[in-house]
Amino acid sequence: MSAELFSNPEKMDAPWGAPTSADREHFFHLAPEAKVAAVRRIRVLHPAYDNAIQFVQRTYDKFGRFEDPGGGRIIAQSGGGKSAVVQHMVEKYPKIDTPERLIIPVLAISVASSPRIGSILDSILAQCSFLLPNSKLRPAEDLKIPIKVDSVIDAFARCQVRLLMVDEFSHVGERKQGPMSKEITNTMKLIYSATKVGQIFLGEENANLPFEQNGQLRTRLPGMISLHMFEYGPEFLGVLQSFDEQLPMRYQAGLAAPDISFALHVASGGQMRTLVKILSEAVYIAASKNMDKISHEHLRVAYDSVNGGDPKSHNPFSAIGK
Repeated sequence: MSAELFSNPEKMDAPWGAPTSADREHFFHLAPEAKVAAVRRIRVLHPAYDNAIQFVQRTYDKFGRFEDPGGGRIIAQSGGGKSAVVQHMVEKYPKIDTPERLIIPVLAISVASSPRIGSILDSILAQCSFLLPNSKLRPAEDLKIPIKVDSVIDAFARCQVRLLMVDEFSHVGERKQGPMSKEITNTMKLIYSATKVGQIFLGEENANLPFEQNGQLRTRLPGMISLHMFEYGPEFLGVLQSFDEQLPMRYQAGLAAPDISFALHVASGGQMRTLVKILSEAVYIAASKNMDKISHEHLRVAYDSVNGGDPKSHNPFSAIGK
């Protein structure tokens, strides 16, 4: 795949990942709900996302070949595509449940608000179908942490884990975490050293703080990738063109055309998550009416549906076609 699509608007007629005409015919006969699911599965390898995927893939590939496979951080604002990176790896390397063992090539967890190291370890063990007795411990009972750490190390070997991905790690960097943040990063460093399994932490800007507090973890996991919001320009137009090629409709909607593309940028704020929500809703509306493509009117209704339809709020699709 090439980044030419995003650097030269004249290349817009050669989008990435375009399905065959046979694929389009298949999609056309899906139920509206199935079409929405297909939209949410679309992955557009725009340069920043592709860079993040390659970073994670390289860390995964180092397992077993390097004593120090590394890893690091992926930083993005809410809705910037962090969870999509995790989902990509989980789908590419799914769990395998055999009669002998549960194999988890990519073990992914999400950190809750105000986390403690005990709850993070419990989340890892739960993914491995391994729960300690009385695992829902009260904070005062965190003296059992060494037992949990040993169990995680054993579970990684038993489940053949090659990569650990921790989403919403910005919760660890919240100011109220204080000394707990250092305890969490020290424990993750211990697990990394014992298992030689690469670790990727994803979150908003606060996810940087635990690494700044713990220099040893930062040197072991030095990578840092940023996923940015889209400005209105060739990169965003390329993303729209790629979506247009992959939407489960018989005909393209012309999403990269000047009027629709500008309205989509205003409507989404350059945020991938919101863009997908609007496109999913528009596809559902069009498919429910047996239409073979989405129109600016479907996008207008979808925008109101996603944003609550406040009559005082300007709908960026309202002026299209007038």
